[in-house]
Amino acid sequence: MSDKDIEPCGTWNGDFSWDGYFMRMHMKTVTQQYDMYNPRTWPLIRHVVATENGVDYRKSKIPPEYLVYEQTLIKEMDELRPLQGQRVVSRRKNRVVKNLFRYYPLNYDRNGELRAHPHIPAYELEE
Repeated sequence: MSDKDIEPCGTWNGDFSWDGYFMRMHMKTVTQQYDMYNPRTWPLIRHVVATENGVDYRKSKIPPEYLVYEQTLIKEMDELRPLQGQRVVSRRKNRVVKNLFRYYPLNYDRNGELRAHPHIPAYELEE
């Protein structure tokens, strides 16, 4: 790998929330370095949990965006359908960007395909 590749910034061992805003604010409070606009500050999430009432949202909710997940976990959530709606594309500044790459760039490449491991290669940093 190139020195310019982006990889997860450590591993997240804190609480998990299915509410994206709350999860990102909690990470920012705990780590002091998390920045949703800078993938270099995103820690790796290895586990998502059911809610307090025992509901497993992996089959029905999109995982919080602007975070990086272990590949087996994101693949499982992709197969359970919540991420299927994210396969569409967005247009930004006359460029087509796959939503899976836009919201989960360490997990998916710019073509919306699952990566072998969480990272962003140097040649994709221009996106």
